[in-house]
Amino acid sequence: MTSSLNPDDVEPGRCRAIASLLRRARPVVAKYTEGDPNWEGATHSQLAAERVTAQLVAGEPFEIALSQAISIAQLYVFAILQHLDALSVLFESDPPPAYAIGLVARSVVEVGARAWWIVEPDVTAEVRVARGFVEKLASLRDVDRTSIDTDGRVTPAAVGLSYDADALIADVRALGMPTERNRRRDTIGGQFRPSATKLVGQFLERDMPESCRAVYPLLSANAHGTLWAITLHFTADPPDATQRVAATYRVTQGWLDGPANVALLALCWTLERISSLLGWPTEPVLALLSEADDLFA
Repeated sequence: MTSSLNPDDVEPGRCRAIASLLRRARPVVAKYTEGDPNWEGATHSQLAAERVTAQLVAGEPFEIALSQAISIAQLYVFAILQHLDALSVLFESDPPPAYAIGLVARSVVEVGARAWWIVEPDVTAEVRVARGFVEKLASLRDVDRTSIDTDGRVTPAAVGLSYDADALIADVRALGMPTERNRRRDTIGGQFRPSATKLVGQFLERDMPESCRAVYPLLSANAHGTLWAITLHFTADPPDATQRVAATYRVTQGWLDGPANVALLALCWTLERISSLLGWPTEPVLALLSEADDLFA
C-alpha cells in the first residue's frame, strides 16, 4: 500500500482553520459556566422552577438527585471539550489521520446525545432524575462486567462511583421511584437508557441537516472496524498476475470536513438545549454556529 497526499487532496490552511474553530468551543462554554459554575440555572429558568418544585413536593433527597442528573450532563460537556481539543490537534497533523478523526468525532456525537437526552426541556423533573439514575446504573453495570486482572475486579470506588448498583437501586426506591428489569434492560421511573444508535438517531434527526446525519453511520462503521469503512480511503489499482490488488491510501479534504462539522454541531445543539433549560443566553452558541456555517457551508 502506498500513500498519496497532494495539495488537491488536503488543504493545510483549511485544516488549520478547522483546528482554530474547534478550539473556540472551550471559551464559548466558559462564557456560560463562569457565572453559573454549578449549573444551578438562572433565577427564572425552567431548571430553577424544577428545583423549587422538587424541594416542596419531594424534599431535599429529590432535589439532590436532580442536581446530580444535571452534573452528569456537565461532565459530558467536559468530555466533549476534551474530544474537540484532540480533534484540533489531529487537524494540525501532517497529514491529518482520517481514522482517528472519525473515531473522536463519533465520540463527540454520542456523548453529546447523552447530555442532550438528560437536559431535554420538555420533560418533568421526575423524568430528568430518572434519566440521571439510569445513566449512573448503566455505568455501575459496566463496572460489574469489567475485569482488570486475575487478582480482582474493578470496584465502583476505583472509578469514582461512590456506591454499587444495589445501593443505587435502594436510593431510587427510597424516593418512591419504581424499578424494573426486563430482558436485561433496567428501567427507573419509566425511563431506560436508549441504545447509542437510537439516541443519536433522535439527536441528529431533530437538530442536524440531512448531509450531517449521513456522516454518523460512516463514523460508527469506522470505529467498529467495518471493512467498507476501513477501505474507504483506498483506491484499488488493477490486479497483478496473481490477482492481488495494490491500493493507494488517499484522504480528501471533503472527507475531513464532515466529521469536524458534525462534532462541532453536536456540541452546539447540546449547548442550545442546556441553555434552554438553564435560562442561559443563546448568543455565544449561536455565534459559534454562525462561524461553523461560514466555514463548512
